Amino acid sequence: MSLRLTIAILVVASLDVWAIRKIFSGQGSRKEKWFWTATVALLPILGLMVWSLVGPRINKPDMYDEAPP
Repeated sequence: MSLRLTIAILVVASLDVWAIRKIFSGQGSRKEKWFWTATVALLPILGLMVWSLVGPRINKPDMYDEAPP
């Protein structure tokens, strides 16, 4: 196996592990967490891309809901 392929596999695996940790530490139902975990684990590159675009939702603080003075 070439060095480039090994590095690519390690990078993808590391990103998948990071994503799965973020999935389980985030808010969401147990069903959603298992769905995203299975998606990322079974489709490492595509699942990671889809999860990063659709999955995580960042809640903004309440102070941004009001208009500035």
